[in-house]
Amino acid sequence: MLDTSTQQSPIIALWVIMTTLAAVTVCMRFYTRRLILHILGPEDWLIAVAMVFALGTCVGFIRQTMFGLGRHVWTLTPEMMKQWGIEQFYSFTFYSVSLAIAKISILFLYMRVMVHGAQRIAIYVVLGIVMVCNIWVFISNFIQCTPLQALWDHEVKGTCMGIAVTLGNSIMHIITDFIVFTLPIPTLAKLKIHRKQKIGLMVVFSIGFFVCLISIIRMVSISRLDFTDVPYQFSVVAYWGAVEVNLAIICACLTTLKPLVARFFPKLLDSMSSEKTSQGGTLCHTGRHGTIGGGGAGSAAQRTRRTTLEERSFARLDDDSLKSDEEEGQSPYEMEATPGKGGVLTAPGKTYAGVHVSHRERAM
Repeated sequence: MLDTSTQQSPIIALWVIMTTLAAVTVCMRFYTRRLILHILGPEDWLIAVAMVFALGTCVGFIRQTMFGLGRHVWTLTPEMMKQWGIEQFYSFTFYSVSLAIAKISILFLYMRVMVHGAQRIAIYVVLGIVMVCNIWVFISNFIQCTPLQALWDHEVKGTCMGIAVTLGNSIMHIITDFIVFTLPIPTLAKLKIHRKQKIGLMVVFSIGFFVCLISIIRMVSISRLDFTDVPYQFSVVAYWGAVEVNLAIICACLTTLKPLVARFFPKLLDSMSSEKTSQGGTLCHTGRHGTIGGGGAGSAAQRTRRTTLEERSFARLDDDSLKSDEEEGQSPYEMEATPGKGGVLTAPGKTYAGVHVSHRERAM
């Protein structure tokens, strides 16, 4: 007797659960950024766009189950197979765009907190690589068969690239994932911030490597497909795809949510707050730079200013006690510190977690 079991219900359930979790995380991010920190940047709007495409991908996979995904090929009609192919094409188009925009959003967030020239250059280079790779992924989706209709209609004569293009695109996703999630680790390791705060940030940023692992598992699943029963075998790819695309969005949002946790669950962060208080709450370096009258004081002050700004930027991701520059009516890129005696940066301006900064007037 032929097997008539299906994987349709688990596919739908996983996609709905993961997409809902991602959507809730994005809403939490917007609540944090808009209502707590009073700042919305391009990275926030980009992740919202990625979420829209993830929702489209979820709808696409649910529609795929309506036309055969998760069922054995011998239970499907030729018309159902054709319609499944169409739904699969559009689903993976939305899927690829969502992943690409999520990674671009993460890179825009890096631009906000990584302020050194070399780091900025590295971000722009990686951004270029991500954009070029994903433009190719998008284009290849439309040229994998000539004519395109041959992809889902076997009555149409044409030539197709086969599974090689899918595996190649998966490899590019894995490589760009790894580069994007590795980029901030060296900077985080060098930051002179409190140990618990640093560990917390590194854990959150490192969760992205789980996305890389999921991408690898998904690629292996594709390479092992049994093409005699593709609709049923493709269920495994659908499972991992649901986790991958939505987890990428969740990872992009997690780094922004500590102010929300601090507001509603302050006791969870009491130990870290106590450590900050005991250490004076300072992020500045002292005793390493020359005095104002000494040689090289300007460059030393500039290095200290860059380090202080970077530490404050990362600290803002991890601490809702730091008001946003926009909330104070200033841009983070208009901030400057004044070198004082003993090489310690001081200024008559506002104090943020022990970092004293002054602001230039905005040009009217």
